Amino acid sequence: MNRIVSLFPVALALATQPGTAQHVPADPYWPGLDQPKLITPQWIGEEGVKAVVILSIDDMSDTGKYERFLRPILDRLKKIDGRAPVSITTMGIDPMDQQVQSWLKEGVSIESHTMSHPCPLLAGGDFAKAKSTVNRNIDLLFTIPNTEPVAFRMPCCDSQNSVSPRFFAEIMHRTTEAGNFLRADSSVFNLFTPEDTALPRELIAPEGAKKGRLAKYLPLDRGFVNVIENYPYPYVIGNMSWQIPGAVPSDWAGQHHHGSRNPKTVEDWKAGIDCTVIKQGVFALVFHPHGWVDPAQVVELIDHCVAKHGKKVKFLTLRETYQRLRDNALGGWTLRDDAGDSTGIQVRDLDQDGFIDVWNPKVGKARRWNKMTGEWMVRRFPRPGDRVPEQAAHPAALRLVDLDGDGDQDKVFSDADEFWVKVQQADKSWKDGLSGKRGDRDPVNEIPMIVRKDGSDNGAWFAKGWMYIQNEHTGNKPGQVERRILEDFLQPLPARKDLQKLKPRSPRESLQSMRTHPALEIELVAAEPLVKDPVEIAWGPDGKLWVVEMADYPRGMDGKGKSGGRVRFLEDTDGDGEYDKSTLFLEGLNYPTGVLPWRGGVLITAAPEILWARDTDGDGKADEKKVLYDGFRVGNPQHRVNGLRWGLDNWIHIANGDSDGTIRSVKTGKTINISGRDLRIRPDEGLLEAQSGETQFGRCRDDWGNWFGNNNSNALWHYVLRDHYLRRNPHVASPRTYHMVPEEQGRLQLYPTSVTVERFNDFNTANRVTSTCGTGIYRDTWLGEEFYGNAFICEPVHNLVIRQVLSANGLTFSSRRGSGEERREFLSSSDNWFRPVTAKTGPDGALYIVDMYRHVIEHPEWIPKRWQARLNLRAGEDKGRIYRLVRPGVKRGTIPRLDKLETGKLVYEIGSSNGELRDMVHIEMMQRADRDGLSFSLRSVSAVAESPAVRIQALAALDGMGGIMEPGFLHRLEDPHPDVRRQAVRIAERIPATPALLQALAKLLDDPDVRVRHQLYTSLGNVDSPEAEALLELACRKYEVASDPHGWIRAGLLSSVRPSLAARILAAGQDGLPGELVRDLTATAKGNDEAIDPVQVVRVVAESERGGGPPPKAIAAQLVMHAAAEKLTGQAGKGRALFGTHCVACHRLQGEGIQVGPDLTALTDLSFVSLLTAIVDPNAAVEDKFVMHTVTPRKGLAVVGCISSETSTAIFLKLADGSQRILLKKDLREIKSMGRSLMAEGFGASLKPQDIADLIRYLQTVRPPPKEIAGNDPQLVKAARDGSLALRAASAAIYGPRLTYGLQFKMLEWWESEQDFAVWSLECRKAGNYRVEADIACETRVENRFQVIGPQGRVSAVVPQTKSWADFQRKEYGILELREGRQEIVVRSEGPVKNFLMDLQAVYLTPVE
Repeated sequence: MNRIVSLFPVALALATQPGTAQHVPADPYWPGLDQPKLITPQWIGEEGVKAVVILSIDDMSDTGKYERFLRPILDRLKKIDGRAPVSITTMGIDPMDQQVQSWLKEGVSIESHTMSHPCPLLAGGDFAKAKSTVNRNIDLLFTIPNTEPVAFRMPCCDSQNSVSPRFFAEIMHRTTEAGNFLRADSSVFNLFTPEDTALPRELIAPEGAKKGRLAKYLPLDRGFVNVIENYPYPYVIGNMSWQIPGAVPSDWAGQHHHGSRNPKTVEDWKAGIDCTVIKQGVFALVFHPHGWVDPAQVVELIDHCVAKHGKKVKFLTLRETYQRLRDNALGGWTLRDDAGDSTGIQVRDLDQDGFIDVWNPKVGKARRWNKMTGEWMVRRFPRPGDRVPEQAAHPAALRLVDLDGDGDQDKVFSDADEFWVKVQQADKSWKDGLSGKRGDRDPVNEIPMIVRKDGSDNGAWFAKGWMYIQNEHTGNKPGQVERRILEDFLQPLPARKDLQKLKPRSPRESLQSMRTHPALEIELVAAEPLVKDPVEIAWGPDGKLWVVEMADYPRGMDGKGKSGGRVRFLEDTDGDGEYDKSTLFLEGLNYPTGVLPWRGGVLITAAPEILWARDTDGDGKADEKKVLYDGFRVGNPQHRVNGLRWGLDNWIHIANGDSDGTIRSVKTGKTINISGRDLRIRPDEGLLEAQSGETQFGRCRDDWGNWFGNNNSNALWHYVLRDHYLRRNPHVASPRTYHMVPEEQGRLQLYPTSVTVERFNDFNTANRVTSTCGTGIYRDTWLGEEFYGNAFICEPVHNLVIRQVLSANGLTFSSRRGSGEERREFLSSSDNWFRPVTAKTGPDGALYIVDMYRHVIEHPEWIPKRWQARLNLRAGEDKGRIYRLVRPGVKRGTIPRLDKLETGKLVYEIGSSNGELRDMVHIEMMQRADRDGLSFSLRSVSAVAESPAVRIQALAALDGMGGIMEPGFLHRLEDPHPDVRRQAVRIAERIPATPALLQALAKLLDDPDVRVRHQLYTSLGNVDSPEAEALLELACRKYEVASDPHGWIRAGLLSSVRPSLAARILAAGQDGLPGELVRDLTATAKGNDEAIDPVQVVRVVAESERGGGPPPKAIAAQLVMHAAAEKLTGQAGKGRALFGTHCVACHRLQGEGIQVGPDLTALTDLSFVSLLTAIVDPNAAVEDKFVMHTVTPRKGLAVVGCISSETSTAIFLKLADGSQRILLKKDLREIKSMGRSLMAEGFGASLKPQDIADLIRYLQTVRPPPKEIAGNDPQLVKAARDGSLALRAASAAIYGPRLTYGLQFKMLEWWESEQDFAVWSLECRKAGNYRVEADIACETRVENRFQVIGPQGRVSAVVPQTKSWADFQRKEYGILELREGRQEIVVRSEGPVKNFLMDLQAVYLTPVE
């Protein structure tokens, strides 16, 4: 649904009288396919010309470099008509450079970029800096003889969201200090798509891509939105400047997508030009001399224009384009007069014929385009009968936008004080939407400002159902843009809900609260009392549904750690498809997380163990239990071993849980350390191996053998490299093994339907992913082809399930939201107790969702103690639900009793379209005795099955049973589907290397699919033959760095190269080998073919590791001694000296020092107790990345540092001097965690209490930037005539997780953390004593203390109780000594805050005689 029906009329309707152009939205994104157009014949002034091509090259500061690059292009252009029309956007060039004059004579135009090329321009909170770099460059270019610039191009506009309405309104549409200005811009990009039916399908979408052949170039991995679609025409922004849209792709976009100088980019440019000729528009190519495109390729493009289109295409510069627009479209009128002010000219469709006209209200004339004759007509306007669009003086903060897609314009108003929405109804009445006063609620529930307090444009625009904001303060947002969904503006926000007041709903009531995809329905499968606290499910071969229940979450059944986890199974006793019987199989487990039916029993993950249990007497109860593996770390139940997913490699894959551990196989005694990696096991043999990836909860696989995982803040990873390959070559450090899949950067934006509750942690992640887990890949087509292969990701904190549509992208994947879910979730519930934790394909084709159904899902580790006292952390322990998504009217598949099927029927079931059922069949086959009979049938399935997914599974099962036979298998290496070929290559590692096999593998060196080639490179290392090594050498010599941006292909090759082979490759000659490959081959050649497995390095966790325990007696004594420092007045200057003496060796603060430990600039908890603990007892709580390790090599001295990252072959160690050392694991004897930080515990003993006071005072004065809150404007407070100072809330700098500014009462509010504080900068006229008074409101019935801290002392007092939060009372609280001149006053709590501290309007300091 197109939410923005017509922004072009909106811009006109908002216009005020001529001369007040600042009230016309400077929106660069209003055009689209259905908007009125200004075709080339309307303005070109030459008969027969249908389209214009502009060649514009960016970033020039070195004219010599550009002359060398451009010369072939200029010479080719001059062969057309004697001109060389190229536009060069420049940065800080010498205006007297003779090369510029030479170019001007040839027909080149010199246009403006910036002086310093900032990306993005508006960033870092410094608008003045952005304006300066633009204006200084404009003024410089106006000093070039014989020309004046007319156009601007934004730095990085093709790669980042650098374009903003704020730029146009406040910079482009103003004049420089010298009075200069520009008249056109070319920074917005136009994308042709198949939505324009005038474009031939074979031209715009030859590959059948939904968005056409050009959409692939948009850098969506960067959140790119600087694009319009199907509008290749010049258009006007804000009645002040022309926009000449650039063409997708630029040369940067081409190299970003598929490498530099790629011929495919040139072919797509040609197609773009052909589309432009059809649409009679402008094709403005943006390119650079940076190696992304070759001059010969630009010449090739010119040749294409001349050969195919002849005189239908005209090459122009940006300057010539503007001049022809002015002379031929506007008839000599201009949008801006000589002083740079608006002339009031309006470029619009006056007669609604779909073509742009021009109206000059000052002279009462209009130029109308006659589409029948192709000529302009000039006449008086308006005349009787003409309808003049409304010219009401709308406020600058108002926009007219169709929010609900009904074709009517709705109103959105948002300034510094308030925001509101009016939604137009069918009867033309108005309904209230979202509204409120700025600062009265969380910013996530406000409409961002359209206009700021000073009246300037805030950089907002509306497009495709979204509100976007880009300005100097959005640089920390994904894609440098703040985004809000327009759908959220339609309804008034319900009152904020208190978490304590939310009540549970019955299963049916909760079901009714859910919203999902319109093609699907959600059904209740099971609920309490059949299940309680479910977290994972699995189906057995006997049709039972096994359920894991974490009943002991979060702190045990008794709140003290008592185990109480359960495993049960559900049965459908009457065959109606509904589970109606529940049997408790096993209880008393320690936070169980996973289950998998196995050999008549089940495997269970319950740290520190993986165990197997079964019922031997038929009563449904486990009476036999064996521990198979142990050593998994315990701790937070959200971070424990889990998973149990069957792989096509015939191993069971397990998620690490972010907890690591040294894992032991009870059967074999073998141990491995899985630090930073997941795990795979073969329980029958006791085998175990580390695997790439460190999944928190829910490692999962697709039908093709690709593994995915995530953690709470990263929605989806793809594990590209396999650990068991990489560790074969321990002589080189492997690159990162995983790839972030979603195109949206950072924490994904979420669209919950539940009401946002009061948050007690992660305040900045409301409506952003913060608890992603339990991901499942849908492995069937029963729900519909559109859902096949999609990732379904649970988000229990926000009560929803995300859908990501996966697309292959080289060796990895990218993903996006599902169609129709751009601004909503696949599944969401308004029930705040709905806690989806696992999504899984059912063997019946449905998608199952496991709902733990809890009041509080966060672990107490992340909940402040004062909140814990207010909440029942186990509320919901007696509840739990399981749901499934189904296709209404379509019968679900039946779940067969696999344990009862004979061989032939079992083989038949492996042909199912359902991947979960195929896995169940696969496991059942592996546990059958009749392997010969099964293998015979499977060979036929692997050869003739229509589905490639079935062929792959049959091959995998054959491999697991040892049933691979060469004659038929070799055909699978030639299978038409690349993933079947890839699976066959994997299997080839484990069969004899016959000449026929080697010959078949050799053919795959040139396989068109990079995934097949990459698998070949990694598998050849397991093929023991000289011929395999020869193939590896050939592959190395074919290696190209340009096609391997992540280093994954090189890593695959090197994983197979032994030192002896590396030495032979280097000895045979290094010509043509890239430097990176030579480097790694050299390192490999120095190794030993029999090097130690790097995973087997001994790891030791120090026994002295505190783990949150009480401090040693000496430290406890120091804490008591130094507690007195809180009463002392600290001197920041002395504290800085102490910091320089003792701390800079390991800590950075404001850019000074070495960052070995935490960067103290980022400190948020600046309370006295917190800082004292950090100084005196540094090991009370240490993040893993700052834990000190002693690394002992096999030769040489031990090294001490912190492990900053780790791969299968190397650790990256940060040393005490801040340097980093990469240590290959094969060279190490031991890695020992010391259980503490690098900071010595005895440091506090060397300081006096006054030293502690001084150091803490200094640390408290060094802060990150304050919060930016509407209405709050931190500024220097100056004394009144009588010397008094009024420190009002509006002038305070605000810090902390919760403290904010409320506009209604102009107060500081939501003061509920010891980390919340406010700072005033003031200038005192006279040193002396000052009486401290304050306007405070506090309805809380508990006693809190606050303090007013100055440079010479502090005042501490009890917060007074008032009648209500609106009842502000002024009282005196003590005397504070101030010095003369500038200083700071800090107000904060004294100690922890109970409930809320207070609301504060002002602090008054009055001189005392």
